[in-house]
Formats: sequence, structure tokens, C-alpha cells
Amino acid sequence: MRIGLTLITTVCISLISNAGKAQNTENGQQPIDSMEHENIITGKTTLEELNGISEFWDEYTVHYADCSPNEEILKQLLIHLQTHEIHIIAVIGTWCGDTKEQFPVLQKIIEQIHHHNLTLEYIGVDRDKLAGSEDISSLGIEFVPTFIFYEKGKELGRIVEIPQGTMEENMLAIFNKNKQ
Repeated sequence: MRIGLTLITTVCISLISNAGKAQNTENGQQPIDSMEHENIITGKTTLEELNGISEFWDEYTVHYADCSPNEEILKQLLIHLQTHEIHIIAVIGTWCGDTKEQFPVLQKIIEQIHHHNLTLEYIGVDRDKLAGSEDISSLGIEFVPTFIFYEKGKELGRIVEIPQGTMEENMLAIFNKNKQ
């Protein structure tokens, strides 16, 4: 009886401690990229989890340090955010060269603007643009990275792969196109 109670208690503690963790494992294993044989992240994720993928994070930190967003454009983005709530879904591939270059630029812009009306959600995908157990088919992702901008649930625009011009110029164009 005591062994059975101990087993039940252990299982319950294990289930509670794993509740709420991101679904970035398949069968308890970190997903592996089919071509590079490196760990990847699929599904909703966080910067902390991305930091755990050294193959990705090493390049991320270099590109993050190298980028210097235009201060004047950042001020214009900030003015827009005074009256608009923007949500960005960043669909990324930790295996993808364009993601390793462009995602840090977006992240740096978000951090420099640092406004409560701007939120960012991260979703990792594999080479087939699948996000593990997360169904993202409604997003229509063909290439990564894809940064989708929303206001009040309505898609305002996208930046796909490499922006024409700078990231902040593209963001401002999306914001200005949808001014009300």
C-alpha cells in the first residue's frame, strides 16, 4: 500500500512539474533537424528556450550585436504604438540562415521600442513548416522567418524572409499602410 501511494505521489509531482512547459520535445526528445542533425525548436517558444539551442543562439548573438536600428524610425514606430496595440507572431526556423539574421534584428527593435502596446509571440517550425503539435496551418507559412503583424485580431501585413530595406522601415510601412 505504501509503495502504491509513493508511486502515485511521484507521478502526480512529475505531472505538476511538467505542466505549462513549452511543447518543444517529441516523445521526450528535442526535435532534430533532418538535414543538419542539430537540435531545433518547434511550437510556441520563448527567448530562454531559443538560448538553449547553441547552434542558433551563437549566430543570433552576433547579428543582434551587429544591428543598429534607425533611431528616427524607432521614434515613429513608438508614436504609432501610443494609440495602437500591435501583436507580432514570429514564425522562425532555428535551422534557417535567414531566421538567424533577421530575427535578432526584430528582437532588438522590439527591445529598443519597449512599449506595452507591442507584443511578440514566437513559434518554431521544422523544414516542412510544421510546429510540432501546434497547428499553424491557418497562418499560411511558406518561408521563414515570417513576421505577421496584427491589430485587434486583423492581419496588417507580413515581413517574409529578408525585408526590402531595413526591418524597421518595413515595420513602419506596415503601420502607416494601416493608419486610421
